[in-house]
Amino acid sequence: MRGFRAGSWQNSTQDCNLSSLARWEYTPIEASNVVGIRLAGPQKSARAGRGGATGAGARKSSAVSLQMVVVGDPGNAPDETGHGAVREPFAIGKYELTLAQYAAFLNAVAADDPHGLYTELISQQPYIAGIERSGRPGAYTYAVMESVGSANRPVTYVNWFSAARFANWMSNGQPRGSQTAKTTEDGAYDMSKAGWAASPRGYWAYPTQSNEIPGNVPGDDPNQANYQIENRKFSVTQSPTGSSDQNYLTDVGAFTASASHYGTFDQLGNVYEWTDLDGSASAARGTDGACWFSGSIPAWDISRADSGLADPAYEAAALGFRLAVRLAP
Repeated sequence: MRGFRAGSWQNSTQDCNLSSLARWEYTPIEASNVVGIRLAGPQKSARAGRGGATGAGARKSSAVSLQMVVVGDPGNAPDETGHGAVREPFAIGKYELTLAQYAAFLNAVAADDPHGLYTELISQQPYIAGIERSGRPGAYTYAVMESVGSANRPVTYVNWFSAARFANWMSNGQPRGSQTAKTTEDGAYDMSKAGWAASPRGYWAYPTQSNEIPGNVPGDDPNQANYQIENRKFSVTQSPTGSSDQNYLTDVGAFTASASHYGTFDQLGNVYEWTDLDGSASAARGTDGACWFSGSIPAWDISRADSGLADPAYEAAALGFRLAVRLAP
């Protein structure tokens, strides 16, 4: 026999079956329209939600779960800037990679850290902080700083190589161990030649599905983004005065009514994102998307026309990433 409990849709408000004392039994091969299941077990992992695991987001057992959206329209024509065409369908992260997710990655593979996946600047600059490292080489651990307030803010100070190594780690099933071909050095990318699908742009002047310059107030209003609006006010503080002690990043997806055409968030503002030059050989990699201190009259550097190049080893307080993956044919 096997036990069941908790009442069902058939029970009345007066029924003792709803009581916490009620226990019943069936044979294990019986099926019923009033009996279902839920699972229980030891907590081996904390699955990430919208942006990352809850709390510190850096427990050694944390797993990373990315929400992806499909970019279709293969063969569509580019816009007047030459961008926007989709060669083949692919999936891309709905959100930028968060502090919680990157901390989980570090705890899995960077107990030593020969390839510099972590930089101290991410904990020393409060306006984007951050993740802190403790311990000694060979026994490093990582945690989202409590002063940050939210582990769902995008990670910064990640160079292109670290982003590619994160992609390898995800492709390899989030293994634990040293940074080898089994964890970070092979998988989605051969580190000697890597190709990333480009971020979707669509045909709007701004990726908030608008041809009008966006506002910068977090919340439920449409056409908003985290950048310095034309009156120079920062999004988080709504003040033109900057402070080195203020964190200026917003949680990923904080502008809830400002998704792109494909359903991605923060393709404009918050942090610039690494892209690749279609896998071609180059000493530089692309960046796109504007950041929390972007903004000028007439806001050219937040439009779809703005993109740049950077040394793949470059790390900055306004540069992060999201993942994209080709879909199986």
